[in-house]
Amino acid sequence: MPVLFRTALSSLSPLLACLLAWPASHAWANQPAQADAARLQAQVRSQVEARLPAGQAGQARIEVGALDMRTVGPNCTQLDVLLPPPERLRGRVQVGLRCDAPQQWATWVPVTIAVSVSYWVAARALPVGTVIEAADLLQRTGDEAALPRGAVQHADEAVGRVLMSRVPEGAPLTLHSLRQQVAVQAGQTVKLVVEGGSFQISSDGRALNQALQGQVAQVRTANGAVVRGIAGAGGVVRVQY
Repeated sequence: MPVLFRTALSSLSPLLACLLAWPASHAWANQPAQADAARLQAQVRSQVEARLPAGQAGQARIEVGALDMRTVGPNCTQLDVLLPPPERLRGRVQVGLRCDAPQQWATWVPVTIAVSVSYWVAARALPVGTVIEAADLLQRTGDEAALPRGAVQHADEAVGRVLMSRVPEGAPLTLHSLRQQVAVQAGQTVKLVVEGGSFQISSDGRALNQALQGQVAQVRTANGAVVRGIAGAGGVVRVQY
């Protein structure tokens, strides 16, 4: 080997040794921090699962983001996980971490929660005034956080109700776009059913007001008395005693 090359190599050897050793020593130094981060993320995930409503934990996909380890002390033995209320555990949220021992520190970690739920969409374009039937609905599954507020999740929440706004084909139905059907109209002849513990009496009467199903209707009886009852399907008004 030429003398000049050996001289150059010998002068570089200490630098090469440092460069080769640095990644390994740096990786070993990072291992405790990585272990702490994994442990803290596991605690956050466990606390989020426990806070979700019953039956949803198994349906939820929880992704705990990276922690800023510059704000985190090692080997925390007294950790509080600060969660939003259960109803806000949807989509992307910030979860607080507070350690009291052996060092005091606090930080935030981003968490993404996707809860898969069933919901119902319009099987066809539905105009205003449509009385919803089962054939008008199709069931879909998706992330609850991506749905409009009040999305219909049970078919019986929609069937038999009336649309107050147009719904395009494939769009989710919402509770606030539906109302009960009108059960009785003012002036309509209705069937008045009076029920007690051991008796039931039926007679005809005339409705004095319009009422949706489940609303109170006033009915004038044949003898002129006015009674109040609950309007139901088929023009029936029930009075409980």
